[in-house]
Amino acid sequence: MKTKASQKRPLQDGDVFAVPLPPNPHGLRYAAVRVLAANRPMSFGKWPATPMHLIAVTRFVGADVPSASDPSLLQVLQLHHFRLRGEEAISICAGDFGDESRYVCTRPLSPIERAYPFSVGDGRPDEHGRVKGYPLCGNIDAARLGKEAWSEWRWWNEREAFEAEVAACRAEGEKRIAEQVHEPKNPMPDDEFWALIDQLDWSREGDDDAVLEPVVRALAKRTVVDIKAFAETLAHKLFQLDTCAHAKEIGEDAWKDEDAFFSVDTFLYARCAVVANGREVYERALAAPEEMPKDVEFEALLYLAGSAYERRTGKELDYSTGCDFETFSNRKGWA
Repeated sequence: MKTKASQKRPLQDGDVFAVPLPPNPHGLRYAAVRVLAANRPMSFGKWPATPMHLIAVTRFVGADVPSASDPSLLQVLQLHHFRLRGEEAISICAGDFGDESRYVCTRPLSPIERAYPFSVGDGRPDEHGRVKGYPLCGNIDAARLGKEAWSEWRWWNEREAFEAEVAACRAEGEKRIAEQVHEPKNPMPDDEFWALIDQLDWSREGDDDAVLEPVVRALAKRTVVDIKAFAETLAHKLFQLDTCAHAKEIGEDAWKDEDAFFSVDTFLYARCAVVANGREVYERALAAPEEMPKDVEFEALLYLAGSAYERRTGKELDYSTGCDFETFSNRKGWA
């Protein structure tokens, strides 16, 4: 087992890491992921190229960290739960694995593994069975990667209970949406809100925390009321973009129809990217959905107010905004 210090070396092609699974009664603690391509430069518009990694969730799920010789470490997990139809659990990420992950080994890539495309797409094969690219997911999130493996394990091993839990969560969400007024309670004035958004440091793109830092720092110096007001305004602006017309214009992952797979999270993160790009981009997209930026996401914006609150108070933010920004909350927008 490598020491924690050795985990901080630059990622390499073929690296394998154990990542944590959600707490469960089965004693299963780890999934495993494999780096198919490390530190490949990727450009984002006018910003400098950022080192990114192509990461695959493997078929391993176990109670302990896997051994380096486990054959499942060389098998990419295919996802079938709910509307998924065999998509490979592969994504493009930046950054490093955190302390919650454990380095296992480095195993040479096969010619097939080296042939995986290092490009952004929806991860689904075209009519010829070829995958052109994989989802862009920001910084490495070990919990998200572990959750993918855990969801697939539950689909095959305890599907009835899994489906019941998801149905209950959806019912609760529907109830919460129906009860909401969908109006911000005490929003921050637009000029103040956009002045803060303009402080995002896009020269640090690829490191979401660094991009957010100037705004987190500025907001943390203000009152708790101001932090909540920022959250209210952000939620309201995301809510306003939550329409079918906007969902049809986000690029590869756009809404097509009720029978086609559509990621509610991808659409939420795409709306975050619109807000993060500033007032001009937001107002143009709000007025004309076809102006939505294509194939971009910025999930980290959702955590900005919480980070500022925690820095200001030392506590986690426990607060519900007047508007629900989750996809499909804007009933009129989806009518």
